[in-house]
Amino acid sequence: MLKTSTSLLLLAATAAVLVAHPDDAPGAGAPTPLHAGPCPTGSAAIDLVGPADVGLVCSGETCPADPGEVFAAAQSLAGGAVLTFEPVAPDGPAAGEGLWRAAGDPEAVGRLVRALQGDRRVEVAECEIEYRALAEPVAAPREWTPNDPLLERQWHMRLAGAPAAWAESRRLGKGAIVAVVDTGVAQVPDLDPDRLLVGRTFGEGLPEGRDDHGHGTHVAGTIAQWTNNGEGVAGVAPRAELLPIKVLSADGGGSLSDVAAGIYEAAGRGAHVMNLSLGSDHPSRLVAKAVAEARAAGTVVAAAAGNNGGGRVGYPAADPGAFAVGSVGPEGKRSRFGQYGKALDISAPGGDMRTQDDAGRGVLQNTILDGDPDQTGYLAWQGTSMATPHVAGAAALLAAAGVTRPAEVEALLRETARPAPGGKAGKRSDEYGAGLLDAGAALRAARDRYTGERGVLCLALGLALLAAVAPQIRSLRNRAAVARVAVEAAIAGVAAAWIAGAFGQQPLEAIAELLGFAADGSPLVWSALLAAAAVAALPRPLRAVGAGVALGCAAWLLHGAAALPCLLRDLPGGAWLDRGWLLLHAGIAAALALLATRAHLRRFLPAAPTPTT
Repeated sequence: MLKTSTSLLLLAATAAVLVAHPDDAPGAGAPTPLHAGPCPTGSAAIDLVGPADVGLVCSGETCPADPGEVFAAAQSLAGGAVLTFEPVAPDGPAAGEGLWRAAGDPEAVGRLVRALQGDRRVEVAECEIEYRALAEPVAAPREWTPNDPLLERQWHMRLAGAPAAWAESRRLGKGAIVAVVDTGVAQVPDLDPDRLLVGRTFGEGLPEGRDDHGHGTHVAGTIAQWTNNGEGVAGVAPRAELLPIKVLSADGGGSLSDVAAGIYEAAGRGAHVMNLSLGSDHPSRLVAKAVAEARAAGTVVAAAAGNNGGGRVGYPAADPGAFAVGSVGPEGKRSRFGQYGKALDISAPGGDMRTQDDAGRGVLQNTILDGDPDQTGYLAWQGTSMATPHVAGAAALLAAAGVTRPAEVEALLRETARPAPGGKAGKRSDEYGAGLLDAGAALRAARDRYTGERGVLCLALGLALLAAVAPQIRSLRNRAAVARVAVEAAIAGVAAAWIAGAFGQQPLEAIAELLGFAADGSPLVWSALLAAAAVAALPRPLRAVGAGVALGCAAWLLHGAAALPCLLRDLPGGAWLDRGWLLLHAGIAAALALLATRAHLRRFLPAAPTPTT
C-alpha cells in the first residue's frame, strides 16, 4: 500500500510539472499566398530541396535537387530573356538548405516563380522583397561627455526590469550566444571585444558581419553593451556573446534570401537567441520557413513588430515561431510608430521621440556615426528595432540561467510581463501583447518555479525510495543503528535536495563547468553520469551521501523531462526524444540511489546465522 501511494504521488507530481510547461508548437499563422504576377524587383528567392532536407521532406533520386537540371528547365520558361542564378549561401550552415537567387526581366522572373512553385524539387519560390532596419536615429544628447556614466539616462533599462535582472542573475548572460541579424556589428569602445564573435556577411557590405550603417551596433549594445566598466552605457545581458550576421547593407536594406540565409547561419552556429530588428509589410514563405526551423532547432527568435503605426504586425515578426515585440515610450504607453495586432507577443522600451530635442525619450547606446566605423558616439534611436533587443537580452539572461527552450523562454516572458497602462495583470491585448517586458521578474519566476517543482519531485522520489527500503528499515533492532540511519538519511536528503536544485542553485551545471563541460544542453551533463560517479567513487561510510546525490540527480533529470528547460545539443529527434533521454537517465539515477541505499542498510542488519553441521 505504501509503495502504491508513493508511486502515485510521484506520478502526480511529474504530471503536474509537465502540464505547467508549454509544448514547442508555435502559433499558427496565415498562409502566404502563391505568386501570380511579375516580380517588381527583377529577382526571386528559390529554396531547392537541399542536402539538409534529405529524409525530412524528400527521398529518392530527386533528393537533393540538382540545381543545374532545375535551372536549365527553368531557363526555357523565360521566353528568350536571360536569367542568372547564384547561390545565396555557398558554404556554412545555410549551404545545406539549397538557397538560390534568380535575376532578370521582371516578367520572366515572375513566370519562373510560378513554374517552380509546382516543382517538387523546389520547397519555396517567390519574388524578392526588401527588408528594412526598423529604427529612426536621432542626435546624441548635447551634454554628453565621453567618460561620464550614462546609465541614468537609460530609462529603458529600468522600464525593462534590467537592474532587477542584474541583481537576480549570477551569470549576467555568460554562456549565451545572441545572433544579431542586422546591418552588422562594429567594434565600438563600449563593446567588450572578448564577447564579439567573428560573424558573416550575406549580400553587400563589410565582411565578417562588420557594420557600415550603425543600426546593428546600436541593437547589439542594448543586448550586451560593456557594463560596469566605468564608461558609457549598459546592456541587458552584458556577458552574453554576440554573433553578428550582416544581411542589411549600408543603406539599411536587404533581400529576403539574404535574411533567410542569415537566419539559417545563426541557428546553425548555435545561437540561443536571435534578434531580428528588421522587417517588411509583405510575408515571405522562405523567411517564415527559416524562422520556424530556427525555433525548432532551439533558437528564440525575437522580431520587431514594425514601425508604420498600423494595427497589423509586420513580417517576419508575424510568422509562426517568431516572438513579436512592440514598442513603448518612457511612460509605458505604445509608441506612436509601433505596429500592433493579434500576432504581438510582448512590448518593450523602444522610445517615442518627436524631434531631435527629444533625445531623452530615445534608446541610448554606443554605435557608429553616419555609417563610418571609425566614428562612434552615444546615440538615442527609436523604433521597434530598439525594443526587440531588450527582449533578446532578457532571453539571453534566461539562457545563461539554463532556460533555453524557446517555448519555455517565451512563456516565462509572457507570464511575467507587467500590465500596460490601464491594463490588467495576465490579460493580453492586441496593443501590448502580454504586457511590458520585466526581465527581473522572468528570472525570478524561473528560479522560484523550478526550485519548487524540483523540491516536490525530490520529496516524492525520496518517499518512494523510503517505501522501497521500508522492509530493511523495519528489520533494524539496534537503537543506535536506527538513530544513525535516521541521521544519515537526513544528510542524504539534504544532499539530494541541493543536487536537485531545490535550494535555488544549479550545482550540477556548476560542477560540469568546473570539469570543463559545456553545461548548456549537454547530454553528458543531463545524464546519470554524476549519479554513477558518486555511488561508485564515494567510500563505504559515505554511501548514504552517494545515494542522496543519485536521488538528487534523478529529481533534476525528472524535472528536466517534464519541464524541458533546454533542448539537448547534438541529440537528434526533437523535444520528445530529449524527454525520453532525460526520463531514461532519471530512472537510472533513481535505481542507483536505491541500490546504494540497500547496500548501505545491509551494514546495520544482523548477520545471518551460520549453519551448523
